[in-house]
Order: sequence, then C-alpha cells, then structure tokens
Amino acid sequence: MLRLLFIVPALAACQATAPQPSFPEFRYTHLPRIGLDVSRIEVRQNYQAPLRAPNVDHLFPVAPANAAVRWADDRLAAMGSAGTAVFVIEDASATAERLPLTGGLRGAFTREQADRVTVSLRARLDVETAGGLARGSAAAFATRSQTLAEDITLNERDRAHYLLTEQAMGDLNAQLEANIRQHLLSFLR
Repeated sequence: MLRLLFIVPALAACQATAPQPSFPEFRYTHLPRIGLDVSRIEVRQNYQAPLRAPNVDHLFPVAPANAAVRWADDRLAAMGSAGTAVFVIEDASATAERLPLTGGLRGAFTREQADRVTVSLRARLDVETAGGLARGSAAAFATRSQTLAEDITLNERDRAHYLLTEQAMGDLNAQLEANIRQHLLSFLR
C-alpha cells in the first residue's frame, strides 16, 4: 500500500508530450498567375543552407527556400512560344542570434527574450526572348525578424518560425509582383 502511494503521484506528474503540429506547405494558387511571354520557366536555387549555426532554416517546419520555390511554381506561368524565364533564389536564410539574458537572482525571476530569428529572402526573375533579342530582370528582397522568449516550447518555436516565413514571403510576393510589373512589362501576357 505504501508503495502505491508513491507510484500514483509519480504517474500523475508525468505529462504526455504535446503532439507536434503539422504545417502545410505554402501555396500561392489563390493569387493570379503572372503570365510571361516565354515558353519555359526554370527555378534556380543558388542558396544552399549551411546546416549549422547561426543558420536555422533547416530547422524550420517549412524552409524559406522551399516557400520561394513554391511561389515560383504557383505564380509564374509560361504563356509564349519562345524564350526563357529563370527565377533565381539568391538567399533564403534564417539565422538565430542569442540575446543577452539578465543573470543572478533578478534573472531567475524574469522572463526574457532569448533569441532573435531573422528570415532573409532575395530573388530575381530574369527573362530573355529567343535569340537573346530582348532581356529584362526584376528583383526583390524581404527580411523579417522576431524575438523568442527563453521559455518557449518547441511547438511554439515551430509556429513562430512558420509565421515568420509566411510574413517574409508575403513581403517578397508584394515586391516581386510590383517589380515584375514595373521592369518586365513588355514580357507580361
């Protein structure tokens, strides 16, 4: 009986871990396609994640580079009979910077921001007609940062990373769309 008294509280103290949320891939099919007077669109991924600190993009539920590829697949449409468009992802990094924390007794009773995570996206769209008679380019850059509390859970961290990527991609989408309309007007269909 005495042993049972120790086991029951110990079992009650155990908590099931929170289920890991699943995050959908970013999709841009709800936005109108950008028709280009080319017969082919290539997506070139020039950014390679280093897979080590300070970079953390490989730890994101949806890597910023994957979101940028999905943008090109969903938004750009080849509607011509000749020519090529190349969507180049130059940067799709996410970095984490450790922030200083208050030490001592005061720090033990203070909930602080421990990390600053920054997502940086840079992409360009190069268009060339058959034979290279006409060329054009449009580029965009977006960056978003957010601080994360020292006591954040893994699920909360994943959610923050996902939302940060979503916001940065929203900025990149707006800039690309505006710059394509401004600099590649003669290639639009």
